[in-house]
Amino acid sequence: MQISCICPICGKETENLIHALISCDYAFLVWSLWQDCLIEALLNAKDFTGLVHQISLYSAAKDLEFFFAISWFIWYNRNKLVHDENGLPPLQIWEMAKNIVEDFQEAILVDFPPKQPIQRG
Repeated sequence: MQISCICPICGKETENLIHALISCDYAFLVWSLWQDCLIEALLNAKDFTGLVHQISLYSAAKDLEFFFAISWFIWYNRNKLVHDENGLPPLQIWEMAKNIVEDFQEAILVDFPPKQPIQRG
């Protein structure tokens, strides 16, 4: 496998974390599907850690969950494309991220009964 510093998705810019997950044309199409996306924060991001810090300070917890889910699925899709697999359209990436956050939100609301001690006879 040949390694290049240029983004394998858009072929326009040097690849770094902010470009790969935020400013690459493909990634930005995914972010634009999130209605509550903090587009201004994304566009002004200088580094990923600072962006995460800003979102955690000024947004609801659910926004941070969406941010990480979308980021993960964008990265997953990039890896598929880099390793000669078919990538997914932005809408499908958005739907997968949205579904995983909704599944997580439902799971944390489940009230599990207390664990019963095992009785040995």
